[in-house]
Amino acid sequence: REIALMAQDMKLFLQMVRRVAYARIVGRIAREQAGWLAGFGSIDPALVNSIVIQQARRMEHPLWILYVDLAQFFPSCSRNAIAVAELLAGLPKEGAELTAMIYGAQDDREEAIECQYDTAAGLGAPFKNYMGALMGCVLSPDKAKILMNTVVVAINAVAKGVRLWGY
Repeated sequence: REIALMAQDMKLFLQMVRRVAYARIVGRIAREQAGWLAGFGSIDPALVNSIVIQQARRMEHPLWILYVDLAQFFPSCSRNAIAVAELLAGLPKEGAELTAMIYGAQDDREEAIECQYDTAAGLGAPFKNYMGALMGCVLSPDKAKILMNTVVVAINAVAKGVRLWGY
């Protein structure tokens, strides 16, 4: 997957933004996110998921599972959707606007940040990157965590759950 190579001063600046703005979301992330949450590993939900799948098959009960391929998730998610999710999570509006100015807005393709691929043959031609979160950016994990949290909260709001082991 593509990794953004950012200048050290930009990384330092984004760490300051993260410390001031994104620290507000600590404690607001749903526990069901597991791998995105400190103290919760992604192995535990995977084991429980396999048990639930087996039980659903035995009971012939329909089961829906959301799988997110993170290698595709970061570069393809909508920056507008991320911005809305950030505001819903309590990120200050100024923080969302600041990152939009750095990355470029989803709907403004002409003003999007320019990127280049770094290959063994040298740097590729610049191209406009108008969507997704840049892998390698300090804020990318937080942006993805917030966006995924809106999905988890929405599912929790409407999901009825399954009866485990017939109960």
